[in-house]
Amino acid sequence: MSTFKPTPSMVQAAQSIFETMAIEQTIRPIVEECQRKVLERINPFEYRSGKPITDIKKAWLMDDDDFVKYIELCNKEYAKKNVHATKPEFCPLLEIENLKMQAEHLLIEEMEPITHINIDQATNNMEHYHELVNLTLRLLAPFVKNHFKS
Repeated sequence: MSTFKPTPSMVQAAQSIFETMAIEQTIRPIVEECQRKVLERINPFEYRSGKPITDIKKAWLMDDDDFVKYIELCNKEYAKKNVHATKPEFCPLLEIENLKMQAEHLLIEEMEPITHINIDQATNNMEHYHELVNLTLRLLAPFVKNHFKS
């Protein structure tokens, strides 16, 4: 029976995912609360149908003028909560979700010699993609330093 010994780059890739997961879980409720607050304040409508937008996941359906106002007000709300994106036109939550996805892709690439699954194969089915990432993280978790442990 052989003992699994990950490379430093495998461990670092897993560490990056754990860090982005922690940040995402921390800022998601803050960002979504700010977005809901702004949405209620400006009462926008879908640019094609004229229906009111009441769901933050449908904010992209508002017309350009409303969207500019929405982003501006969201940024003011984020600043009150000390949450910031790298650029004013970016959403802090989408940025961290993107960083997490990049870290997941790196993990899959680093683990390909072990799993024999490349990124193209992994992303053919998103359910299997998430399962692969979760199983790989479980395998690597014992090798990742916990920076939050006292």
